[in-house]
Amino acid sequence: MGIPGISVLSALTILAEIGDVTRFLSPKKLACYAGLVPSVHQSGKTRYTGNITKEGRATLRWILVGRAP
Repeated sequence: MGIPGISVLSALTILAEIGDVTRFLSPKKLACYAGLVPSVHQSGKTRYTGNITKEGRATLRWILVGRAP
């Protein structure tokens, strides 16, 4: 709750959605779980990155981004 914009309800929702944070081996794995990583399309030397993947936990992503799932 020390983060601006995170209320008691937001903190409890994040805690309920993530559970034990130590089960994630890295912050990147947690971001993938939440669906907050960019999509990547690659062919040869050309690489395109797009919007977030929107895969993973919709409620967690909604709380962290602040948009409807």
